[in-house]
Amino acid sequence: MWDFDDLDAFFKDFGEPAVLKWDYREIDVIFFNSTTDIHLLEELNEDSNPFVLAKTSDISDIPHESGTVIQVIINDVNYNILDVEPDGTGFSKITLKKINYAD
Repeated sequence: MWDFDDLDAFFKDFGEPAVLKWDYREIDVIFFNSTTDIHLLEELNEDSNPFVLAKTSDISDIPHESGTVIQVIINDVNYNILDVEPDGTGFSKITLKKINYAD
């Protein structure tokens, strides 16, 4: 398990701010926006698989009830939180889905 002072320094050095919309609290996260190529009917489509790493202690109070929609803003982009997976070392992986308001 990480020393929490080390985690604070790690996120301060490498993180970026994210705002949890359910309580408008700012936390530091490490943002990953990978894409996956999907071939459907001979067309190439890209599917984004964004996620962030956050300190588990910063997000331990996020509601996990079924049907609860929590949003987060990162770099002025809105995302729904799909899943929160603590890894037991002080980090949690938060799977995101970009909100497309045009849909």
